[in-house]
Amino acid sequence: MVYQGETIRIKATLTDFDEVALTPDTQTVSLYKPDGTIQGSANTAPTQSATGSYYTDWDIPTDGTVGTWKVVWSVVTSSKTGTAIRTFKVEDAV
Repeated sequence: MVYQGETIRIKATLTDFDEVALTPDTQTVSLYKPDGTIQGSANTAPTQSATGSYYTDWDIPTDGTVGTWKVVWSVVTSSKTGTAIRTFKVEDAV
């Protein structure tokens, strides 16, 4: 659970079908509010912490909408595309 005004860290481990860590050609991380609109701009340069491991930090506004938010992480490597979608709940900071 995440509260309004908090910073969240979104992480991804990128591997091929053989579970070998990979470095994508491009990647995009987008955060969507409960109403389906994007929060800020998409991040196209997540931080690499190790081969195949990436993260990005995102601030949830103090007046951020309470409800279920969605993260969409898309990658392209060797002309192949992959997308992961995860959700999390934002609660009132009271």
